[in-house]
Amino acid sequence: MPLALDPNQTFDVVLKSDEAKPEGQRPVFRCRFVSARQWRRLSGLEKEVERLRDEKAGPEAILDALLSRLAEAVSGWSGMIDPETGAAIPYEPEALDRVLTMNEAWELLYRILGGARMGVDDKKKSGPPLPPSTEDSAAADAPDATDPQS
Repeated sequence: MPLALDPNQTFDVVLKSDEAKPEGQRPVFRCRFVSARQWRRLSGLEKEVERLRDEKAGPEAILDALLSRLAEAVSGWSGMIDPETGAAIPYEPEALDRVLTMNEAWELLYRILGGARMGVDDKKKSGPPLPPSTEDSAAADAPDATDPQS
């Protein structure tokens, strides 16, 4: 069965800021393998952001587009702890904006795109997926939704 059609085939993503934490204390995003069609849609976000800017859409529209794309690929998480209560934050796609900064959301998107290129054998042999080779330039070019001039 193709990876994108099997809901049991997932990979974990740990954000760079959490990689040094002990294994049991790291926040982890569980992500689905995406089909080529979904990958194309996810990777096309930067063009959509350009369009939104041309239309003078506010940063909220850009953030909403990014979070919407992430919700298509993230299927769960662990280790997300509410700093006020110390309780675990249950996964629901609508809560992505509760746990991610804007930069972390972009990082997660690029890591999902990189992880989606892994096969089952690669997945078994590897740790957290590496971002695409263009991450540094893409992350630098990623729009800052908090900057209305971007």
